[in-house]
Amino acid sequence: MSVTDTLRIRCVINLGNPLLACMQGPEPQGISVDIACAWAQQRKQTCTFTVVKNAREAVELLEKQKVDLGFLAIDPNRAQQLPFANACLQHAQLIRAASSDTVVETFLSEQADVAAGVNTR
Repeated sequence: MSVTDTLRIRCVINLGNPLLACMQGPEPQGISVDIACAWAQQRKQTCTFTVVKNAREAVELLEKQKVDLGFLAIDPNRAQQLPFANACLQHAQLIRAASSDTVVETFLSEQADVAAGVNTR
């Protein structure tokens, strides 16, 4: 590994949840991208992105160590193979949507910062 490699964090961006990331032209945008860039900047590193369509693809890249960082829901099965950081939502306010179909509308109308726990059942 070269010195250049140690100054670069390879991040996978999962487009499966449009509240976390989406494509804006050729570049990914969204809270996942913002957090990855801020995390890298705190470490005086740069971030490169690999964009995937779903969590399964992101997990595969993380397990094969083709990327260093990803944003996934904590899942006990995934946690057997991947380390997860602790969730830090100490100052969060919970806003509930009426249904999974109204999550995006609620997210936008409430000007929320993060959406989590979206269940389509």
